[in-house]
Amino acid sequence: MLNFDDLNLLDYFMLSNQPMLLTNEDATLILTINAAAVKLTGYDFAAYFPQPVESILQTKKKRLASINIKPSTQKKLKKEFTLISKAGKTGFVEADITPVLFEGKEAQLFTLTDITEKKLYRAMLEDAMEEEVELKTQNRHLKKIAYLNLQLARRPLANILGLVNVIDQEAIAGQTLAEAIAFLRESGRELNEVIKTIDPEMF
Repeated sequence: MLNFDDLNLLDYFMLSNQPMLLTNEDATLILTINAAAVKLTGYDFAAYFPQPVESILQTKKKRLASINIKPSTQKKLKKEFTLISKAGKTGFVEADITPVLFEGKEAQLFTLTDITEKKLYRAMLEDAMEEEVELKTQNRHLKKIAYLNLQLARRPLANILGLVNVIDQEAIAGQTLAEAIAFLRESGRELNEVIKTIDPEMF
């Protein structure tokens, strides 16, 4: 177990570029933080410590006490937290939690890594993937509607074109011509109705 009563180790803690904080044994009270953690959180050494861990680091359950950290049984723990800065800004950190000795007592060393941008990027990527799935589903739906509309329009159009071919190739008697024109008119009306039912909003 690391002993932070060793001045060299304490100097390393204070001067490290990695944000770190020391808590009491059950990780409910922050005892001190290093300069990098001051920069990350906005809290300074003298004015704010000791203070409750949950005022800076929160889990989904809001309380760190639910982690049940016990140095004697817990070797090392990795956990994600929501970080609340002094200015009230929210970010995300991943903490490596290691049992140590500090001022002659068992304590916890939290080594923090800022993962805010990584989490935001992951959230944006998930949103983009959901949007892509939604667009693909909508595309399939539109293709199905277009196919059905095409099938509905094909029959009256085929009737019209067939009659035009018959009229063009044969001389038709007066009554047959009247029937052909009536059939053309009916097919044209059907085609017009089909075209009206096609929703222009879909295209």
